[in-house]
Amino acid sequence: AHNFPLDLASVEAPSANG
Repeated sequence: AHNFPLDLASVEAPSANG
């Protein structure tokens, strides 16, 4: 949620992409 701008699925958790 802090790495990618499109962290729709990850609001409080880190995005699965990064």
